[in-house]
Amino acid sequence: MDGLTFLGPVLTRAEFSRLTGIPGRQVALRPDLLRLRGPLGEAYFAFQLDGRSIHPALGSVVHSLKDDYDDLAIADWLVHPHERLGRITPLRALRSRWSAEVVLLAAKESGPRTE
Repeated sequence: MDGLTFLGPVLTRAEFSRLTGIPGRQVALRPDLLRLRGPLGEAYFAFQLDGRSIHPALGSVVHSLKDDYDDLAIADWLVHPHERLGRITPLRALRSRWSAEVVLLAAKESGPRTE
């Protein structure tokens, strides 16, 4: 997939674990987290955090979308404005306390790119 847009910064698994207090092995297994995988290991998008906790509505959306899309496609989709959300990004909608259900409806209408 060319032309993907990501919002940094990213954190190593150890950094993510230290910030949240979640053991590193559990971080790696969580289905509600987006991760980048590369030759240097895993990295986690810092935007998934709300302070020192995983943003609950964002985690719910991520977990639901992972059945149909990969992590990179979801991360890209979260940072692009969407008509159904009033031309704001799904990430901003969730941070503005829109419900996960409304954001998932937007995903059903025009979800992450798969090609």
